[in-house]
Amino acid sequence: MSTVPPHELGYTVGLIVGEGSFFVTIRNDDRYQYNVDFGPKFSVTMGEFSRALLEGQQALYNIGTVNRHSKGYTWVLSSRGDCRRLVELLDGFLAEYEAPEFVLSPKFVAYQKWRAILDLLDSGKELAPDDIRKLARFREEINHISGSGQLSTDQVDAILDEAIEISDCD
Repeated sequence: MSTVPPHELGYTVGLIVGEGSFFVTIRNDDRYQYNVDFGPKFSVTMGEFSRALLEGQQALYNIGTVNRHSKGYTWVLSSRGDCRRLVELLDGFLAEYEAPEFVLSPKFVAYQKWRAILDLLDSGKELAPDDIRKLARFREEINHISGSGQLSTDQVDAILDEAIEISDCD
């Protein structure tokens, strides 16, 4: 398991349950197959006086960044490597300790779907249209607020339908 003391991991799990957000961005990007790019992300956003606390979390695990946010500060993980490291930490903690505050929370359901998205994205295989549709639907279930520039599930479906139609004509 991690070299981070269990009480520190337990504290982090409590922060995740209370303030964490698992989400996925979907953007139109012609560098990718079907012109769709997915970005799993995680954040903990807290008030104006929480900067040191969040910087402590970032430094403890050496993942993510702490940035100014309209509500105060946010510890955000936006690289797949950082997200994968969080999965390793959480899965290791859950394998060794009971964590009912996490497992019984709605955040755990979001975590499981987010983790499934990350696993599919990191699988090394080329995503088929059905995989992309699945990712879009999982994203819809865990993202409660959509960001600017984000593709909706309907837009993803339309992009895929068009791409499939074009490839059928070739």
